[in-house]
Amino acid sequence: MSALVLALTGCSAPMPAPTSSPSGRPSSPSTAPFGGRKLIFIGQDLDVHAGASGAAPYTAFDKALADYITRRLGIDYRPIVVTPSVREKYLEDGSVDLVIASYVYTPARARRVDFTGTYLVSESAVLVRKENSANLSSRTDLPQSGRGVCTVANSIQSLDTLVRSHTARNDEACVTEVQKGKAFAYYSGLTIVSRMAATDPDLTVVRIPDLGSRTYSSVGIRLKSPDCTRVARLVKDFLRDEWRSDFQTHLKFLVSQDPDFMTTFRPTDTMVDRYTKCSAP
Repeated sequence: MSALVLALTGCSAPMPAPTSSPSGRPSSPSTAPFGGRKLIFIGQDLDVHAGASGAAPYTAFDKALADYITRRLGIDYRPIVVTPSVREKYLEDGSVDLVIASYVYTPARARRVDFTGTYLVSESAVLVRKENSANLSSRTDLPQSGRGVCTVANSIQSLDTLVRSHTARNDEACVTEVQKGKAFAYYSGLTIVSRMAATDPDLTVVRIPDLGSRTYSSVGIRLKSPDCTRVARLVKDFLRDEWRSDFQTHLKFLVSQDPDFMTTFRPTDTMVDRYTKCSAP
């Protein structure tokens, strides 16, 4: 965890010598990725996507995308733990350069930050104890009062006015409430709750047909960043080059549940374009 603290409190990385372009000719810092820096900061939701409690090493599907983008750009990165409540703030104040953390595109968020397309399509679902999984066929079957449904603050699910929920700071807090019986269900994205269920035999995921809508995890980038379109092109390249193998490696519990996972979870180029919003610098 010390590396994460250093990333939050350290000074900006020094400007390196100009990098080389694909043609081999030197590129000026103004045209090199991220102004020619060799180290950038990426906000990742490590509680969910990097093993238990964000413990190193950071290995997960979102990290695979971060590795691919930075490798193609010829730069390194340092991860910083983020929660949904601070993602826009961290991009706006320069704490991070990119956010790759199940960050779903919405028009409201796109007024504060830019997005470089979607790399994962999902739906909403609930995580419950197995003994509570019967007779959940509609959102109206969820508790309508008390602390029955937990969501993470500022997540897409917490904004759903058709489900009565209370918020917690992060995913682990909601899961703990369900495990201890303090909440009936944890309402989140399918990929997140499926990962949580895979680590606890007493929990299971229920996909409710009228619960929420499809979500599009995207890469957040600072508003008016000159690197926005460049990163958007790399998202498309990732979908073509490594998406399938990385999904099979890091989200194998979903592969086993859905043999047609490529159609279910992989965005098309049209979807990437639809959820790309790059403001002019």
